[in-house]
Amino acid sequence: ETLKGLLKMRSPLPQAVNKFKEHFPQSENRPILLAVIHVQSIEQSIRNIERAIRAGMDGVFLINHGFHFARLLEYVAQITPQFPNLWIGVNLLSASAFEAFQYIPLDYGIRGVWADDANIDEMAFDQPYPRRVLNIIRDRQPQAVNKFKEHFPQSENRPILLAVIHVQSIEQSIRNIERAIRAGMDGVFLINHGFHFARLLEYVAQITPQFPNLWIGVNLLSASAFEAFQYIPLDYGIRGVWADDANIDEMAFDQPYPRRVLNIIRDRQFNGLYFGGVAFKYQRQVSPLQYSKVAQIAKNYMDVITTSGEATGVPRTIFFLIDLNLKKKS
Repeated sequence: ETLKGLLKMRSPLPQAVNKFKEHFPQSENRPILLAVIHVQSIEQSIRNIERAIRAGMDGVFLINHGFHFARLLEYVAQITPQFPNLWIGVNLLSASAFEAFQYIPLDYGIRGVWADDANIDEMAFDQPYPRRVLNIIRDRQPQAVNKFKEHFPQSENRPILLAVIHVQSIEQSIRNIERAIRAGMDGVFLINHGFHFARLLEYVAQITPQFPNLWIGVNLLSASAFEAFQYIPLDYGIRGVWADDANIDEMAFDQPYPRRVLNIIRDRQFNGLYFGGVAFKYQRQVSPLQYSKVAQIAKNYMDVITTSGEATGVPRTIFFLIDLNLKKKS
């Protein structure tokens, strides 16, 4: 009985999903050959990659040679775009397995990570370190499927129009929703106006049943993105959450807060859309030189990049929207 109790208490072993054949379908018929290149410079790396391709290699591993792995990642960012169809992995010497998966940028085209020591303990009952590594691999996986077209199939043919209603009461909200429907809106966002978001959720519980076929989302003012997904009830008919600040850091290697938000969306199995604020009014401003970069990062963590003018009533210019490249998101 004691042994049974211990087995129940221990952390479950992670499920190992082997993706090797997805990356190398040719492995069904033959061995896979990967060249190992000790990087000295970008030019030297490109020459050796070209040699590897001519020699029939299936891919290459790039390894930092005599310098910190941070510089290798800088090199990789410039190398991978030149070989978009080539499998390129990295071995970050001096980084542990956990650190490697913690630091590699997800948008650098890196298709594999090799760590010299996976810290497997064949004599141990549990494998805490390997499980920690698997957890960060899972946690850093961005949302793979954008659900916007599932919610709005009509978006294939035209823009989607969502009315924003600042809620004051249930009756006032219903009147404005009916006006939005008559005006041809595709849905509405309900925002708490001058009161705590907990009361907004109470109102939403009474409003959504009256419009079962209407797309209704919420913006819980004063709640962070994480708190919004933490508190919204899943049975209230809420089909989307808008947060003014998605906390995308365009200057960082890693995105711990956006990843934390994605984790709670996944853990709670919320099937609605996430509208994440980027370069949004009254939040931390983004340099114009970084608009494209912040959008490229943000698209991995939300369904719809959501932005605004610098203040209420101040629209953005068309040049801003082009730089942010919003059309790829909606």
